[in-house]
Amino acid sequence: DLYCLLHRFGASLKVVDKQLNNVMHMLCRFNYVGFVGYLMEHDPIAASLCSDLNMQGLNVVGVAINNGFYTLAKCLIDAGAALRATEEDVKKVNMKMRLQGNQYYNNIQLENCQPPLIMAMNRQRWTDSCYDFCKYLIEKGENLNESVNNATVLDCLLSSQPYKTEALLRREDAVNRVTNKRMAEQQEALLKEQKE
Repeated sequence: DLYCLLHRFGASLKVVDKQLNNVMHMLCRFNYVGFVGYLMEHDPIAASLCSDLNMQGLNVVGVAINNGFYTLAKCLIDAGAALRATEEDVKKVNMKMRLQGNQYYNNIQLENCQPPLIMAMNRQRWTDSCYDFCKYLIEKGENLNESVNNATVLDCLLSSQPYKTEALLRREDAVNRVTNKRMAEQQEALLKEQKE
């Protein structure tokens, strides 16, 4: 409500921080689904900001994926947000960084911008929502033969063990706890026998 009030009374969406995160990047970093939806519906500027890249080469969908907010990423994609960086997006962010005079900034290269499917698959821990999001992207027609930094979608899939969803991880954890308890009991019994 406060965010909507700020927006209605003229808070600018075009404000950026030193890492070139605009308001949409920041909202996606903290999973403000409701306000993002409000802005996408009520302000055409919000939709235009979705393709802007930050200093890490991420657009707003990339920020949402990078932070594990797959529902937000899906909502953005469904609302028309850009899935991928374009050559024009890369040129724009590199120009902004040069104009800021940031001497430590390395130019972003389009070939190093990870597509959403590879980005989601490269996450350290698979969850049910990550698995569903990857299925959503595949069904939407994401390029399955793409390679970024010598990693293909198949490489990411094989290395990330997507079959380990939250339910399976919980079950494995429960089995491990029972196994560890049994082992501890067996060790305790063995120690007891040795003392006698």
